[in-house]
Amino acid sequence: MGVNCKDKYLKWIKGHAYYYRRVPKDLLSLYGGRPFIQQSLDTSNLLQALLRRDSINEAIEETWEKFRKTGCDPAARNRFEAAVANARQYGFDYKTLPELDAAPVSELVERLNVVDEIKSPAQKIEAAEALLGTVEKPELPLSEALEIYWENTRDKIRGKNDSQTRIWTHARKRCVRKFIKVIGDKDIYQITRPDAIEYRNWWLDLVEADEVKADTANKDMELLSGIIQKVFDVQGINLKSPFSGGLRLQKGYSEERVSMTKKEILHCLYNNNPLAGLNEQARHIVYICAETGARPVEVITRAPNDIVLDADVPHFKIRENKFGMLKTKVSRRDIPLVGSALKAFQKFPGGFPRYVERHVSCVNAIGKFFRENKILVPGATLYSLRHGFQDRLNEVETPERMQVELFGHALGRPKYGAGPALKVKQRWMQKLMLSQDLPGGD
Repeated sequence: MGVNCKDKYLKWIKGHAYYYRRVPKDLLSLYGGRPFIQQSLDTSNLLQALLRRDSINEAIEETWEKFRKTGCDPAARNRFEAAVANARQYGFDYKTLPELDAAPVSELVERLNVVDEIKSPAQKIEAAEALLGTVEKPELPLSEALEIYWENTRDKIRGKNDSQTRIWTHARKRCVRKFIKVIGDKDIYQITRPDAIEYRNWWLDLVEADEVKADTANKDMELLSGIIQKVFDVQGINLKSPFSGGLRLQKGYSEERVSMTKKEILHCLYNNNPLAGLNEQARHIVYICAETGARPVEVITRAPNDIVLDADVPHFKIRENKFGMLKTKVSRRDIPLVGSALKAFQKFPGGFPRYVERHVSCVNAIGKFFRENKILVPGATLYSLRHGFQDRLNEVETPERMQVELFGHALGRPKYGAGPALKVKQRWMQKLMLSQDLPGGD
């Protein structure tokens, strides 16, 4: 933060500027009990002195704020991270004294030999700290470790739209909040296997009470483990996440997604116009999902140039675009439009602007409508339409390569050639077709 008063925290000694500030009593331990901070600003120019003072003051107040929130000394963390980096320079992982005690004697001897060979006294001290484990691991609460995780996973959100980024970030914040609620905001280096088991048992209680599904618990623990392991890795800590291996909850048979037969889909979605109460764009998205087996997000996030209606074979392109990424590389495909899917895209040739950047809101709105109006068979969801498409592929004995091209799953072996032409795909899509018409005269 800026400093308004011109001479506040400034001290002049023989024409040279210094940052000078009293240390609050509750922070004296950060400075070895010294009551004042005095740091040269390396200038005699007033304007430069003011700018440098403000910069230093902002950094110091940020350090104080973190210390007051967490009780952790950022300076200690900086020293620890420097020791880790130095150990890597010499070709070693950083290990604390207890970890070195448990290591083979030959490793300790090797580290001592490296230190002995260094001539510079200053470098020898740094090397000794790094290789002999004399710098203690600072406390790092899980809540604060999350900040390190964000900084080192920026590549994970490249190409995601705002909605996808928000979902990705929120899921990780949520799993950290849950762990803190159950176990506490523990030092990440002190989270133990018993802590992980206790947290797993907390989830197990919820699963057994039918409050959540095992998949939900497993996903939460997987995300939490990834956060912890990433922080260990980027800090050069030779530790494994306490959640790694053997903690997944058994998935029950009841959690398998419900599929829907062609007859059920026609009855639930087409007979007597049951979707009339759903808003127009969402309704047509449902028809496309049912007819093509595409994932809802693949339909909702189509840009106008992804929808090709004036070709010999009308189709839509499932590609990465500015509205979102694909689930997998093999999801990229072109789907011929037939039946009610063709009619739906003819109704909305530019896509679905209401939802194109809000696909989660769209799926939630459709799901709520389905539940409130008991549209689908018991246990079925919007995604059940995709499972129904897979069953229809099997019923007409669609060749494996064609299934891959239409469904967007991996082939299970190297993929050769350009794949079938749109005309060939169209013939298979016509065999799978649900209906030539949309209900209600759409």
